[in-house]
Amino acid sequence: MDKLSELIKVRLGSHHLSAASQSSEILFAANKILVSHFPTMPEAAKAYRLEGGKLFVRAENPVMAQELWGVQAQLLKALQSTFGEKAVQKVVLKWFDISPEVD
Repeated sequence: MDKLSELIKVRLGSHHLSAASQSSEILFAANKILVSHFPTMPEAAKAYRLEGGKLFVRAENPVMAQELWGVQAQLLKALQSTFGEKAVQKVVLKWFDISPEVD
């Protein structure tokens, strides 16, 4: 009997949904890797979009963005070894200030 994951990939391919599925898998894997690097602050960094081979990762503050800079190459290498070099070609870091505004 085939593995369920293999059957799902075949079905997604037959309905031309494999690109969206792969993007979802890559985002899930990237977020899993980020949580393993920053277990005490799992929401401080999050992969949120994959577009044209570029994986966009947000940091909640500039300090976390600096920390992400250090693991950027490792993240890219891990994703490329799993999904292929064409699937993820670059990791783009973004910093979004999500702190409440002070009046």
